[in-house]
Amino acid sequence: MQKPFAKEFIHEQVGDLTELVREMKDFDMSLETLCSNYGQILKEYPNQWVAIHQGEVKASAETHELLMAEVEQKGLPRHNVLIRFLDKTGRKLIV
Repeated sequence: MQKPFAKEFIHEQVGDLTELVREMKDFDMSLETLCSNYGQILKEYPNQWVAIHQGEVKASAETHELLMAEVEQKGLPRHNVLIRFLDKTGRKLIV
């Protein structure tokens, strides 16, 4: 039997579990989009930073700073956006 304190503590740490599960599914969808369509996304956004949210490229920019400004301007949830630099030379930089 779970103690009420433990349940309250967990809720304080992770918040609403329904919302957490939804956010995890959104992020998983974005990761799947990147992996499944990497070649096409790289072709469309070579040597750029991209922000993928809910399975779609929502923003792109030449610098990380410009991308994050666009993410903010579009009101995308920073904690749940997949950010990736698409280096046409094959180097990998994951943030």
